[in-house]
Parts: sequence; structure tokens; C-alpha cells
Amino acid sequence: MFRNLKLSMKLALGFSFLLVLTTIVAMVGVYYIDDVASDTYRLIDHPYTVHTEILKVQRDVIAIEREMHEIMGSTDRKGIENSIKNINTLEQGIFKSFDLLYERFLG
Repeated sequence: MFRNLKLSMKLALGFSFLLVLTTIVAMVGVYYIDDVASDTYRLIDHPYTVHTEILKVQRDVIAIEREMHEIMGSTDRKGIENSIKNINTLEQGIFKSFDLLYERFLG
């Protein structure tokens, strides 16, 4: 059947077949690229954010510990009040980090 066709018809059929095949490959590629994009979003939005926030909390807790040592060694009232303000600021940052951790942690 294919032998009896003219050369122009054979070329047109071959080109049409390649066009359909290319369209199918492109559609499958777009589907899988979308899947990779959503996986990348989940990878960055959850574990990376959680890890970063935990490190921030750890940093702030160590800073609070240092401020407490400053309070214990301080003799002037102004230094103690400054340390208390710093502790309260750090504590608010920790609470904000915990809010984000409760929202993003999947486990």
C-alpha cells in the first residue's frame, strides 16, 4: 500500500507523523517539567525553610544565654535593662520562627 503512493504523498505522511510525534513528546515534557517544578517547590518550601528556621531559633537561644550571663555579671541597672530588652526581642523572634515551623513542618 505504501509502495503505490507518490513520493510527495510519502513525504507529506512522514512529515505529518513527525509533527504528531513531536507534539506528543512536547506535551509529555511539559507535564514532567511541571511535576519537577512542584517537587522543587516542596523541597525548598518545607525542609529548607524548616532547617533555616531551626538554625535561627538555635542562634537566638544562644544569644539569650549570653544576655543572661551579661545580667548575672552586670552591676549597673542600665545594662540589665538593655539585656532584658534584647532578651524580649530575641524571644519574639523565636515565637515567630515557631509559628512558621508549625506551618511548614510536614512530619
